[in-house]
Order: sequence, then structure tokens, then C-alpha cells
Amino acid sequence: MTKFTREQLIAHANESVKSMKFAARQTVFKTSRVAIEMDLALARIALASLEAMPVAWSCAHNMVLFNAESVAAYAKHSAIAPKPLYAAQPASLSHEEELVMLVKQLVSQLKKAKPDCKLPDMAMGYLERNGLISAEDVLR
Repeated sequence: MTKFTREQLIAHANESVKSMKFAARQTVFKTSRVAIEMDLALARIALASLEAMPVAWSCAHNMVLFNAESVAAYAKHSAIAPKPLYAAQPASLSHEEELVMLVKQLVSQLKKAKPDCKLPDMAMGYLERNGLISAEDVLR
């Protein structure tokens, strides 16, 4: 089995996230888009865990060390190697995705309030031209 470095995995995860974001915007069928969005969420979680750094190290006898120098010194004199402890934040939506979602909600409300207004169509056209939504989103 091939071994990959952490840097290779991070680079691959970043590329996967970019590809899935693009695929989710281009997919016409809702079921396919949902599956891609789920894979995207998993890729973001994997990326967050790969990029996480230890916040402390657990040692024998319920001892916790909080800096790398202490860990190195402890490891020299102990038969039990310190184990890293991680605290990663959950992957969140990017600002771009949040803004697109808000614009789509505003468009929906504006269409209900003023059916003859051209602004909703202009906003959706802008999002489509810039690859932020798919053609299916515009047709809704």
C-alpha cells in the first residue's frame, strides 16, 4: 500500500473540496447534488482534522503537558510516549456559500412581494454567470 505524506493528503483534500464545490453548482439533479454536498462536507471535516495541531499531550498518571518543549523533555525520560490531544473546530460554510444562500432567500421573498420586479432575475443571473449557482437554481 502506498504511503502518503500529510502535505500530500492536505493538497489532495483541498483539490477535492474545490472540485466538489464546482460539481455541486453544476449538477442539475437534486439527488446528485445532495450526494456531492455530503461528500463535500466530509472532505471539509477530513481537511480540518489533517490541518489540526495538538493542543496538549497526554502522559502517564493522568498528566497533561501543554507545550512541545515539555513533551520532548518528558519523552526522553519516560518509557511511555506522550499522546497528542487535538481540538479542531467543525468545518463551516464559507462566506461565499452563506452569501449565495442569503441572496437566494432574498430573491424568493422579493418575487413574492413584487412579482413584476426585475431585480430577482438580475440577481439570479449574476449568481449563475459567476458560477455560484447552477441552471436548475435559476429555473426554480
